[in-house]
Amino acid sequence: MDDEIRNAIAKIICSQCGAVADVGLIFCAKCGAALRSPAPLIATLDRRNSDVTVPTGANQMRIMSLRVRPVARVFAIIYGVFSPFAVILMALSKADYLRIPLGIIAAPLFFVNINFDIQHPTHILSAALLVLFAAACYAATGWLTGAALVLCFNFIARRTGGIQASVLTKELAHIEPAL
Repeated sequence: MDDEIRNAIAKIICSQCGAVADVGLIFCAKCGAALRSPAPLIATLDRRNSDVTVPTGANQMRIMSLRVRPVARVFAIIYGVFSPFAVILMALSKADYLRIPLGIIAAPLFFVNINFDIQHPTHILSAALLVLFAAACYAATGWLTGAALVLCFNFIARRTGGIQASVLTKELAHIEPAL
């Protein structure tokens, strides 16, 4: 397609002043009049109107539930990895003992846990064992917390019909190589 045909197709005429404008423009550059009717920038799916179609690249779905094990595993890993930092911070504090939790901690909403109050270690071996014990307790706490949050999410999502989500995919465009 040559440039004259491309330019002729890609232009529109303003109904107010007669100026030539690019097709993609919303307002006329000369007089400011609207060149096309307003349209939403993001397409939404209206369930009441069955004529509405989803544009290419957007997949509509509703999240009804999550699997417990993968989410709980991620929480366990995060809690377990950061537990040595918590133990070091507690060890550097002026507290008489170190508090290691085991249970469900979803602060500030709620927490149901058992605390192990342990005195400061006096030997390097006891300090290493304390870090390992803390990592295990924090990992178990993370798993229990993640599982509890997923169960709460699933309970609420089933009663409300799920959470609407859209996944946007980028389609590959044919790009000509530069010479």
